Amino acid sequence: MMESSVLLLRLNEENNNKLNEIMNKLKEITNITKAKMYFFAGAYGYFYDKREKIQNNPIDVTRVEFLNNPEYKVQKILLNSICQSQKENLDENINRYKLFEEYANAGVRKLYDIFTESSDIEEFIESLELEVIRIIETLGISTEEEEEEKNEQT
Repeated sequence: MMESSVLLLRLNEENNNKLNEIMNKLKEITNITKAKMYFFAGAYGYFYDKREKIQNNPIDVTRVEFLNNPEYKVQKILLNSICQSQKENLDENINRYKLFEEYANAGVRKLYDIFTESSDIEEFIESLELEVIRIIETLGISTEEEEEEKNEQT
């Protein structure tokens, strides 16, 4: 029997509205879920070391069946990795979901800045792709293409 747990993904009201605005445009050209954009925002906030607490009016962005769901395998790894990297800096009153929530809140704000600076949704996606490439390079992560090129050279 698969273990299952419903995870509430929350933002403050302002950032939820910003994410909704982004999602409305994204849905015109892609099938990405709001949950996946939430996790992307959390990773983005973490990369820039930005956290934002939900002060009031927390909004349940969406609910996901999380544990042992193959669809969220990468997101689970991301959540656990971020929490593991921050465990020395956490106070006892915050759990890993609250921590990630703070990164997601800040990440949505940063994504919204890119969104509003873009002339259309295609430019927004292009800007995100370039940002992801820059982050991958900054972190020193090899892409599959780079690995294949290295293997061909040896």
